[in-house]
Amino acid sequence: MTGTECLQEFAASLDRCHAHPEFLHRFYSRFVASSPRVRDLFRNTDLDRQVGMLRASLYTMMHASGNSILASSQVDAMGGRHARLGVDAQLYDLWLECLIATVAETDPEYSPIVESSWREGLKPGIARMKGCDVDSGLEPPGPSRRSSTSGTSGTSGTPSTG
Repeated sequence: MTGTECLQEFAASLDRCHAHPEFLHRFYSRFVASSPRVRDLFRNTDLDRQVGMLRASLYTMMHASGNSILASSQVDAMGGRHARLGVDAQLYDLWLECLIATVAETDPEYSPIVESSWREGLKPGIARMKGCDVDSGLEPPGPSRRSSTSGTSGTSGTPSTG
């Protein structure tokens, strides 16, 4: 399967999964139950809000796999936020396995090819996020990284919180 075909299969499966209203809620139930550490990280989390963020993030990760510069910078910002929360490589691996298990029970066309497309489609984004540190995604790239007057990043003056 070519890279383009893989992304097309991933996108089609993602759409089929999102057509199932409980897809991401099922995922979070599985993920939170998978480890005491994950349970602790999500203890005070508004899961409805988290579901909305994950829905958007999955599309962002897919676009980052397609070499979108904007999506890649958004993935870096997500990775920085996760690093500040103490998310490490092991939790990304657990996250992926819980997600694949949920796709398997949600996508009516699930197959080994669909599974492979999810793994390949998410691999670049997960690798980027694993490589992020606590400062990732806080400032735009370029020579003038900090404003001399405000000391804040970006155009809004605050880092993204999604």
